[in-house]
Amino acid sequence: MKILAPLSQIENFEPLVEAGADEFFAGIFPYEWLKKYNAVFPINRREYIFGNCNISSMNSMRALSRKKEEYNISVKIAFNSHYFMPEQYPMVAEAIKMLMDLGYNTFILSDVALIVYLREHNFKCAIHISGEIQVLNEYSAKFLEQLNIERFIFPRRSTIKDMENVIKNSGLTNKDYEAFMMNSFCPYDGAFCNSLHCDELQHICWIKAHSASFNQQSDRFKSVREGLPKYAQAMQYNDPDASGVGCEGCGLCAIKSLEKIGITNLKVVGRGVSIDDITRDIRTLRDVMNMSKVITDQVEFSKAVQDKYFNGDCSNRLCYYPEK
Repeated sequence: MKILAPLSQIENFEPLVEAGADEFFAGIFPYEWLKKYNAVFPINRREYIFGNCNISSMNSMRALSRKKEEYNISVKIAFNSHYFMPEQYPMVAEAIKMLMDLGYNTFILSDVALIVYLREHNFKCAIHISGEIQVLNEYSAKFLEQLNIERFIFPRRSTIKDMENVIKNSGLTNKDYEAFMMNSFCPYDGAFCNSLHCDELQHICWIKAHSASFNQQSDRFKSVREGLPKYAQAMQYNDPDASGVGCEGCGLCAIKSLEKIGITNLKVVGRGVSIDDITRDIRTLRDVMNMSKVITDQVEFSKAVQDKYFNGDCSNRLCYYPEK
């Protein structure tokens, strides 16, 4: 398995490679897009202007291209808005063409119509299906395969069983499969999030809300209703006492299980996160991957990870792949 790391600034390239990153993903926020559509029309789900989340110029992308060639490490570019307006497809396609001319050949996309547009216009780029699309079963994977997809990125809330079902039953071969591993665990999973991630507005998941049944007497969805909060609270849970590795999402203990079902790439989320934190996370993930090769028993492996990084208890972490 390979580690996919976020790249928010080109000067972070070498430190993250030294930490153990095998490949990168990055967002780009071109000035031409900002001038025409401002920051409130998503282009890659990170519409920050003041935060270091995106690489904002083609000159920077040109410099980054030289780095990736020198180190022979690929960089995937995200244009994974849920959708674009038809009038925007030529602009997005032009940006992709410019990036391809600079040596970038892999793009993370969510808008199926955009993918169709690129294929119809004979773009020979590699396409990774973003977790924003919600590939939840083998039928969605087989449907998208007709567009010549190289990698499927599973949504954040996919269970190991869900992913195994897609990989085994889709009948697709020679594909990469990517799973979320660390950070940014979110209650709104991919396509179900309609929040803007920008400087101007608070994320929906941080706004306090209360969910309730219209009919308290109904037995339908009883188990779901009983699990709803009894008072208004933010859906994005973050324990203020938790810090360090995995405090906002962790799947370290599931590495052996993910490898067993055919996951090829592990994603560390963190565009805009400090270089120190991302470096720590990648080094931790690399260390745990090495541990998984030595410790064959899953129970012993999970205990070793929890003992080393969480003082034997990770219950205050947001778990990507809970056992129950």
